[in-house]
Amino acid sequence: MENPDTLKKVSIVVPVYKSEAYIDHCIQSLITQTYRQIEVVLVNDGSPDNCGEICDRYSHEYPNIVKVIHQENQGVSSARNAGLAIATGEWIMFVDSDDWVESVMVECMIEKAEADFAEICVCGHSSDYPGHCIQHNLIKLSQHTLNTNEKNRIIKKLLLSTEWIGGYGEKADLAGPWAKLYRRSLLVSNNLQFQRGVVLSEDILFNLYAIQMSSNITFCKGVFYHHRMYQTSVTKRYQSRAFSSADLFIDSIKAFSNRFYPKHEASTIYHVAAVYIMFNAITLTYRVQDSPYTLVQKLKDIKEMKKQDIYRDIIKNTEIRHLPTGDKTRLLLIRYTPVWFFYFNTKLLQWIRNGEI
Repeated sequence: MENPDTLKKVSIVVPVYKSEAYIDHCIQSLITQTYRQIEVVLVNDGSPDNCGEICDRYSHEYPNIVKVIHQENQGVSSARNAGLAIATGEWIMFVDSDDWVESVMVECMIEKAEADFAEICVCGHSSDYPGHCIQHNLIKLSQHTLNTNEKNRIIKKLLLSTEWIGGYGEKADLAGPWAKLYRRSLLVSNNLQFQRGVVLSEDILFNLYAIQMSSNITFCKGVFYHHRMYQTSVTKRYQSRAFSSADLFIDSIKAFSNRFYPKHEASTIYHVAAVYIMFNAITLTYRVQDSPYTLVQKLKDIKEMKKQDIYRDIIKNTEIRHLPTGDKTRLLLIRYTPVWFFYFNTKLLQWIRNGEI
């Protein structure tokens, strides 16, 4: 390694909430990076467990590396923004507090990003389930830099996949802020932040703008980021604010698409995104195990939702051909069949997809 004083600093922002079982593993994987010019910004977002004390302990033991912010619970968007506001590095990385990274992650990613004059660098990741993991290495994509047409196609597909690029069949996650290195000047010059009030898919909004405004996106081979998958994830639990968050998301995606794309393309991006967030809101309000609603209330509420102008337009006017297979099926069901038929058949599809039957 070069002299740390000559290296560009990397700021790693970590929102911390309800992760006491994993936070030590996460922080240890950061402070032991082979790249030594880093700062770790821990944002304790009102965690009800001992995460705050753990964060303070690391800041006392590693005062030259670790910074800590304590705030009342305001959500992951606010936490990331708070960390970003005090970050001093020329490069920014986001890590979730229940995940962990390989010790060479920063070193390899910044070397690739600097060599390719990139503004965003994406690395391989693994989805770590209890008992097994699924790895996504980017060996072929690492030789590829996104061109404008590919970037726009990814955005039109709502960052769903990179598997079609070059015929490589390699999947890079572009939706979440993790497993990425952002040039700080890209974020600051475009005033990019996570939107408060959006509690579902706020990371997609952030990355849509970041990818749209970046001049060069590169890929780094190596499975460096480990994304912990477990049943108590926010994506598995009832969310009382799912639909209010979805409404904000839909407004934001409309503003984004109208700003950067001509009318027809803007409509495609808007509707694809809106269908995605609509089904996400339905799932997290009515389909999770801890949903507080009776079956009668669920069916009644979904029927009323279909009557609202915003969702009536989404259901009626989204072009099926732009959607992934699962959403095509669900959209056809909610468009053409009674609510009870949509509810039970999409629930059956969910069981099949999850291997529960």
